[in-house]
Amino acid sequence: MEHPLSKYICQIYSEILGKQHEFVPLHEPVFTDKEHEYLKDCINTTFVSSVGKYVDLFEKKIAEYCGIENSVVVVNGTCAINLAIKALNLPESSEIILPAITFVGTASAIVQSGCIPNFVDIENETFGIDPKKLDEYLSEIVAFTPEGTINKNTKNKISGIIPVHIFGYQCKIDEILIIAKKYKLKVIEDSAEAMGSKNNDIHLGLKGDLGIISFNGNKIITSGNGGALISKNNDLLKKAKHLSTTAKLNHPWKYQHDEIGFNYRLSNLSSAVGCAQIEKLSFFLEKKQKLALFLQNKFKNFKGVKFHHPKTTSSPNNWLNAILLEDNFIKDLDLILDDCNKNNIMARPIWEPLHKLKPYKSFPKSNIKEAVLLSKRLINIPSSANLL
Repeated sequence: MEHPLSKYICQIYSEILGKQHEFVPLHEPVFTDKEHEYLKDCINTTFVSSVGKYVDLFEKKIAEYCGIENSVVVVNGTCAINLAIKALNLPESSEIILPAITFVGTASAIVQSGCIPNFVDIENETFGIDPKKLDEYLSEIVAFTPEGTINKNTKNKISGIIPVHIFGYQCKIDEILIIAKKYKLKVIEDSAEAMGSKNNDIHLGLKGDLGIISFNGNKIITSGNGGALISKNNDLLKKAKHLSTTAKLNHPWKYQHDEIGFNYRLSNLSSAVGCAQIEKLSFFLEKKQKLALFLQNKFKNFKGVKFHHPKTTSSPNNWLNAILLEDNFIKDLDLILDDCNKNNIMARPIWEPLHKLKPYKSFPKSNIKEAVLLSKRLINIPSSANLL
């Protein structure tokens, strides 16, 4: 039998799209003639790889929107985290703190950088790292030595922390930054989902040492694949850009490289799509806000469900809308998801807590409870900018 919540979700999208709607994706990109125009220009000029005017233009447009001097575009958000770790010289075999709830790419980038993920619990307002639990955990495991901040249990150095802004809402970054300073940790803000999100006119990702953004096909704007590094620290961005271009020294014809680099630059083709998309970002933000308010109102009086809309971000991008199941519905999560998807509504749970995934079970972690509970009660519902 169809669950009353899934039936109601289907009714909402039928109201938006008409009763005979086809499959409703979780978040699909919206393209216009501009993307075609810029892609055709790329092909006509034959600049389709990592060199071309659109690569530079996309970096400039990102920087202008974020209110900084420069940005660095790369092939995806995971590579952006890897590059940030290297640009900050976080040593291999050191531990990097991250929340147990985030996209797996955050943890993957840490491991691929030769570092060790150390998982901490989240708080239930923003789903970001819980500052209080973080401070308590670090106070228990940290020893300060001449070599740096050491984990007394593992004997590894702890070098950094990666707070994550889930669904484009600001986590409790100001409190986390105070704790990071206390324990002498570098901060990489995972703002993969937060392009366009600002709090008090500061773009998310700009309070830490480096921030990263994703332009994957399901983000608020896309370049197909793609990611970017942002920061107020131009020296760090210059270093990241150098590393992203195989650490090649500037010379008219010689191939000289002064350190081990990465072939991470975004292509001119992808950047062309990104340029067309960012020109429409303000329009997308308006559409997304309208949809979020519509959905929030729809779930306002539906018993057993809470619409997720934290007040921590003055101008969120409303990337993915989420509902939270209350006690009576938690046991029905899979049934609700199954019903929605059978009715062509692409609903999804939040990610499995990372410390429970097979590749990450052996890594250090704090006492994690809230992340596990969240994974049993959150449902993301279709949130594309073209729905309303």
